[in-house]
Amino acid sequence: MERHISVRIAVMLAAVVGLLALPFRAEAAPAWEVNYAVKQDSSESPTLARCALGLSAWHGGLNEWEAHATACFILAGDYMAVADGKADGHAVVMKWEFRPSEGAAVSRRGICIYTGGSKVPYRTGTCNKDLPEKGLLRISAGIRMVSGSESLSDMRFGNQVCLALNGSSAIGFNGEGCDLIWSGQYPWPWS
Repeated sequence: MERHISVRIAVMLAAVVGLLALPFRAEAAPAWEVNYAVKQDSSESPTLARCALGLSAWHGGLNEWEAHATACFILAGDYMAVADGKADGHAVVMKWEFRPSEGAAVSRRGICIYTGGSKVPYRTGTCNKDLPEKGLLRISAGIRMVSGSESLSDMRFGNQVCLALNGSSAIGFNGEGCDLIWSGQYPWPWS
């Protein structure tokens, strides 16, 4: 009888140790949403003029003053807006990532690609997204280096900007502030 009990205990212990040895699955990152921006007439809304916060730019070189790409998030309507600032044959892009709460994993991410060119008044395009009212959004403007590609490896991005969203208001953070709030080293204002 004692032998049967010790065998059962040994089997149960082996099962528990086996379960503990299994690797824990990290939450998989969501797939990148890829959207092509709708061309906007600068005399109509939404345009970059409605961007109160979150302006990201890609300049392409240290000696260039005018941005090749500019991107921002427009709160009213959840628009990702990107503008082409240079007739160089490259589409402009905006990379974005959204986290619903402090410490949470990225729940949505995407790329907004604008191929409409830099000719005024049609140099701006928008991607309309439906994001939750509260959370943290990180955006970055850039250009697509390979025509027709939807791969991030074929795009170059500029500075990152973070927006802490709370309904109809937001607080913007760029540079080091964005890095600190995104990494959790700085508390969210809407916690």
